[in-house]
Amino acid sequence: MPRVALVHAVVRSGGASTRLRWWHDLLGLLDAEVVEVPLVPAGERILPRGIGRTGALVAGTVAPESLVWSSPALRDRLAVIDPDAVVVVSLRAFDRAGLPSGIPVVLDYVDRLSASYRQRATVERHRYKRVAWLLLARAMLRAEVSTRSMALVRVAAGRGDAAELGAVWLPITVASSRLDRGPHPAGGERSRSGRRWDALFTGTLDYGPNVAALRALAGRIWPEVVRLRPRSTLCVAGRRPTGEVRELVTSMGADLVDDFADFDDLASRTTVALAPLPLATGMQIKVLEAAAAGLPQVVSPVAVNGLAPGFPARVAEVGTGFAHQVVDLLDDPMAATDLGRRGTEEVRAHYTHEHWAPRVAALFGWEASESLPRDVPE
Repeated sequence: MPRVALVHAVVRSGGASTRLRWWHDLLGLLDAEVVEVPLVPAGERILPRGIGRTGALVAGTVAPESLVWSSPALRDRLAVIDPDAVVVVSLRAFDRAGLPSGIPVVLDYVDRLSASYRQRATVERHRYKRVAWLLLARAMLRAEVSTRSMALVRVAAGRGDAAELGAVWLPITVASSRLDRGPHPAGGERSRSGRRWDALFTGTLDYGPNVAALRALAGRIWPEVVRLRPRSTLCVAGRRPTGEVRELVTSMGADLVDDFADFDDLASRTTVALAPLPLATGMQIKVLEAAAAGLPQVVSPVAVNGLAPGFPARVAEVGTGFAHQVVDLLDDPMAATDLGRRGTEEVRAHYTHEHWAPRVAALFGWEASESLPRDVPE
């Protein structure tokens, strides 16, 4: 059984990121032993442990966040673990000097952080924070460029980001068992308990692009939906809603679910999912989750940029045209049901753990189990 060290930077208390869980699932499917190596464990104070890396930061070979962890400490921990391969989750956790040689090293960019930081600057309303995001974006871009020439395997979750970074596209996927429940029917009662909504928006609610999406939803989209289809209902669900988010939700007359344990429960009480993101990088998990649950969707073009072309969803620019697509689906249950079904079929065909496990095995030079499928799309 191969042993893989999963190196990652700081994560919030309460669990690892979606991408970390995904690596655990995929490597487990390949019968690998996973040893997680958090560089700054959740709950610890963030201190300047990597001041000796200042020269590398100036040279552009590491990200600014690397200043809060120690390469010698990482080398010592990896020496004890003695892994057969290393996966570094995000450029924030990468420093080639702290990693072993002679074994496969995978740098998972996850998404293009330089672009993400620039986008956060565009939606940030505080001047000094906006400048800070722009400075981080510039430093991160230099690190992204420098790592492209290094002798390691590079992957990214979003298809568009992978192309920009010269990396292998490795999307987040779902377990096939989750799809066995079948799609929810559009229209009609989905649940005998709890509130039911016409539309649903989900996401981390203190994340800049999601806040920007809610600004667009409250300003240009939802008022038009209600004008065309009075008494339409909306749910906004996600962790850490800001004061501004709460105000936007109230202005739309929507319900706020500020934390939820089961996305499928929300989906079972919803007719249409919305992703009116005016800007985005990487792969939008909300779009994949909605499709897996059988929800028809209306999304912005950037929301599907991380997926393969032709993903089953209504795609519309953020504005009144987006609202019209929402109303069309709400008023046409048959079309909505068909779109939701095609979304689930797309996930089943191209976005399951089992479908991508052979590609992951190939990254490390392993032979995948004969029980796993081989027809992984490029």
